[in-house]
This record gives sequence, structure tokens and C-alpha cells, in this order.
Amino acid sequence: MIPQNRGVTEIGFSAHDQIGDKQNAAIAVSLVLADGREQLLASYIDVKKAGESYRFNTSGYPARALRIRPLVNDEAMIYNVYVRAIY
Repeated sequence: MIPQNRGVTEIGFSAHDQIGDKQNAAIAVSLVLADGREQLLASYIDVKKAGESYRFNTSGYPARALRIRPLVNDEAMIYNVYVRAIY
């Protein structure tokens, strides 16, 4: 959750696909805005086995949550999640 519907300027995280039997993980990333709508940041990210860091500039959207959802039936490890907000 993002505290008090703050304006979000940047989000980031790391992800890898070194878990499970398959290696074809894919995710989508969006912000849930203060009014309940979703602002899509990435419709498809192919999560690499070796891992990668991802960063999105978000123009100060007033948001209440970060949503990372799977697009295929495979596991991925998401870690080091950060959110920069306007205070």
C-alpha cells in the first residue's frame, strides 16, 4: 500500500525466474490510483531467469497501491520493491 494516496513519482523492483520448474514468467505492472482506476505501467514484462531490475517514472500520479500481476502460470520472485512518493 502507498500511504495516504500520495503522488507517486517513481516505483521500482527486482525480479527473477529462478524458482519453480518452468522459466517463462511474465508480469504486468500498474498503479491503483486514488479514484480506483488503474494506470498501466507495463503490460508485459518477460521475467528473466537471471533477474533484472525495473524502474518506472510515474509523473506524480496520486496512487494508493502498486499492483504486480502474473500473466502466465509460472512463478517469479519479486523483491526490493520501492515507491518514491511526494510528501
